Amino acid sequence: MEEAKPVTEIVCPKCGSRQIGAREKGFNLAQAIAGGLIFGPVGGLIGGMINSKKIKVFCLNCGTEWDMGKK
Repeated sequence: MEEAKPVTEIVCPKCGSRQIGAREKGFNLAQAIAGGLIFGPVGGLIGGMINSKKIKVFCLNCGTEWDMGKK
């Protein structure tokens, strides 16, 4: 029989709250504008999509945000 792995609980690094939410970062307009100014429209589109699939974790108690997988 296989042993069960321990479950790691996610808590806010700032306040210690267990009330946590998560969402995808999404399109970044500021990066799109910077990319568009430097490399044109295609560069703007690519610049806005950089890191768009990263998961952001946030605390529902204090509002602190951090990237998934980082402490």
